[in-house]
Amino acid sequence: MNFQIEPCTQETLVVKIEKALDFRNAAEFKTLCQDQVRAGARNFILDFSDTGILDSTGLGSIFSLYRQVSPLNGQVVFAA
Repeated sequence: MNFQIEPCTQETLVVKIEKALDFRNAAEFKTLCQDQVRAGARNFILDFSDTGILDSTGLGSIFSLYRQVSPLNGQVVFAA
């Protein structure tokens, strides 16, 4: 797995993106986040401290997450 999830609160998670978020793993990221939203997460902190690659497919998966949580008063923020 290229992602680690650390809960901060019931509604807030830190998702640590490892080496890349790109065409190879964007679908996995999207599914992982959708599952977390269904479980009650609304706020996502995306930790890019160890990430070297972010392509348009990865950005698309982030925007998809934003569109999913925004109507629920959620947020997607970036760290590092």
